[in-house]
Amino acid sequence: LEMMVWYAVQPRFALHPSDAARVLHQITSPVVRRNAVRFIMEQPAEAQTKLIGDLLERVKDSKQPEFQLEVLRGIREGLTGKKQTPAVPPQWAETFSQVRGTTDPNLRREVYGVALLLGDAEAEQVLSKTVSDPAEPASDRISAIELLLTRKRPEFAKTLRTLLDDPAVRTAAIRGLASFADAETPAAIIKAYPKFTAEEKLDAVQTLAARKEWANALLEAVEKKDVPRADIPVTTARQILALNDKALSTRLETVWGKVGVASKERAALTKKWKELLTEDTLGKANASNGRALFAKHCGACHKMFGEGQAVGPELTGSQRTSLDYVLENVLDPSAVVPREFQMVNFTTADDRVISGIVLRETKDSITVRTTNDTVVLPAADIASRKQTNVSIMPDGLLDQMKPDEVRDLIAFLRSKEQVPLPK
Repeated sequence: LEMMVWYAVQPRFALHPSDAARVLHQITSPVVRRNAVRFIMEQPAEAQTKLIGDLLERVKDSKQPEFQLEVLRGIREGLTGKKQTPAVPPQWAETFSQVRGTTDPNLRREVYGVALLLGDAEAEQVLSKTVSDPAEPASDRISAIELLLTRKRPEFAKTLRTLLDDPAVRTAAIRGLASFADAETPAAIIKAYPKFTAEEKLDAVQTLAARKEWANALLEAVEKKDVPRADIPVTTARQILALNDKALSTRLETVWGKVGVASKERAALTKKWKELLTEDTLGKANASNGRALFAKHCGACHKMFGEGQAVGPELTGSQRTSLDYVLENVLDPSAVVPREFQMVNFTTADDRVISGIVLRETKDSITVRTTNDTVVLPAADIASRKQTNVSIMPDGLLDQMKPDEVRDLIAFLRSKEQVPLPK
C-alpha cells in the first residue's frame, strides 16, 4: 500500500486525491505520509475544501498524535501563501475542538496554525490573549507570536513593541517586528537595546537592517554610540548593502567600515593567521571558549557534534584538523559555493530585504533561512529576487574577534570530540 501511494502521488501517475486521503491512516512511513499530504494540498483550489475536509476527518478519527501532527503540518504548509483561502470544511469545528486541548505543544501549534489560515476568529483571539499573558508558559507565548505573524495585522506591531521589556518573549518580538513597516519600531528597539542579551542584540541589529529607514536609524545609533560599532557583524553590514541605496552604503562605510572582498586579500590573510596560529599557540587554546564562540558566530548555520543548525555544510566530518582547510573556508567562504548555499536577496512588497538561502519552495511560498531566523515568504509578497554568488557565511569573520578568540575557535574546530562549555 505504501509503495502504491508513493508512486501514485508522483505527477506521472494518476491517483485521485480523495483516495490518497482515504488510505492515509494506513500508511506507517512518515516520508510517504508527508508526500501524500503534499500531493493532496497541491490540487486545484476548487477542490481544496473537500480535500481538506477529508484530511481533517482522518485527523479527528486518529488516536495517534504523530499522525495528526504530520497531517495538520501538511495542511498548514499547503495553505501558507495562498492568495485565496478555501472555504472552511464542515469537519473543521469538531476537529479543532478535539485537538486544541492536546498536551503536545507541537500538535497544538499546528492545529492553531491551520485555524488562522482558515480564518478562525476564535483561535486568533485565544492566541492574542496568550501572547500578552505573563502567566502563560513562555513557549506557548512564543508560538502564539510566531503564528499571529502570519496574519500580518498592522496593529500587532504595537503589541510586539510592548514585549521588548519582557525577557521571556523578547527574542520572538524583536524578530517579529521585522515583518511590519512600522515607523516607531527603530526608536523602540534602540531605546530598549541596553537591556538586551548578546543574542538579542544580534537579532535587533538584523531586524533594523531590514529596511532603509531603519538601517539609517541603526547607523545613527552607532554614530551616537547608543549601539557599539562592534555589535554590527559583517552579515548585517552586508544586508545593509543589499538594500541597494547609494547614500546608505556610503554612510555605512563612514560609520562602520568597508565590506571588503576576501578573495583579493586571502593570500595575505592566510599568511598572517598561519604565522599567529602555530601549533604551540593552538596548544595553549581554550577549546571550551571556542565552543561558545562557535555557537555565537557559526552555530546559526553549521552543525558540529550534533549542535547548531543544518543550514550550511555539516562540519563534524570535514577536514577540520587541517589549518589550511579551515583558513581557506573561513577567510574566503565565497571562493567556491555550491548553489544551495548561495545567498539570495528578496525584497518584499513593503520594501523589506531578506537575505538568506532557500530551504523550501512551492508555487505559493518560499522558506528562507537567514543568519538568525527562518522566514516563510508568500510568493505574492515578493517584489524581487536576486541570486548572488556569495556564501551566506560572511567574509571577515575573524576580523571581528580578538587574536585569543580566533585561537580558541580554531582549536575547537580542530577538536576530535565535543568539549564542555565554559562554566
